[in-house]
Amino acid sequence: MKTYYTISEIGKLLGLTTDAIRFYEKKGLVHPKLHPHNHYRMYHLDNVLELLDIIYYRHLDIPMKDICEMASSLNPTHVLSLLDKKVEETRRKIWYEQQLLKKLIYIKSFYSSTEQQSHTCELKQFPKSLVLFEGESKESFFQHEIKQISADEFVLCSIFRTYHIKDMQPQKTYVTLESDVLKDLALESAERKRLENGKCVYMRIKMVHGEIPPGVLDYMTVYGEKHHLKLSNTVFVREIPFTFYHDKENYYAELYIPLAQ
Repeated sequence: MKTYYTISEIGKLLGLTTDAIRFYEKKGLVHPKLHPHNHYRMYHLDNVLELLDIIYYRHLDIPMKDICEMASSLNPTHVLSLLDKKVEETRRKIWYEQQLLKKLIYIKSFYSSTEQQSHTCELKQFPKSLVLFEGESKESFFQHEIKQISADEFVLCSIFRTYHIKDMQPQKTYVTLESDVLKDLALESAERKRLENGKCVYMRIKMVHGEIPPGVLDYMTVYGEKHHLKLSNTVFVREIPFTFYHDKENYYAELYIPLAQ
């Protein structure tokens, strides 16, 4: 009765390529014997268990470097430390995917509702946010400051541009993260500026060639007058490129005019 497997047989049995098995051997994780006559590798039950250990830890997304360290030390404390680290990494991944899902759902909903109800005003709380960047233009952010934030922060951030309502002259650009994601990204800092504009008159629009169409703010000022609201002199514009940044024909925006103090 045959008591061993060849490398191709063990590969088919466990769903591994021969290259992967040889790689694990070079790393010192698998220790097959050689056939005494033809010198082919012979894989026994112990080798199957070695490979199953590797498969198990790889499915836990443990890096090969850490697997090798665990195999050489056989120290439960070391294994526990690595698993603790992996738990935190996995929690962060799950959190990020949850935030990403929220943003995807929001953008999809925003697009549909804007197409159906553009220029509809309402009273809405401005999202409390941490300022990652503040400057004169978004071009300066993309050219010089974008390297200062992580990819996660960029995907989840918002870009606000402010304008003086009377002449629509641009004032400042803010790159922000909303408060509900700050603690999870370890960005809480008393030194960072925050945007907390309170209640605002809010409206969604489709932009024209990447710009706010003339007369759009009249809807918001009329809404304010109708509801006896005193508005500030600044509008915060959160730009939402629906396809790509260079596609100016498909730019949307959220407009916030804070109530005057």
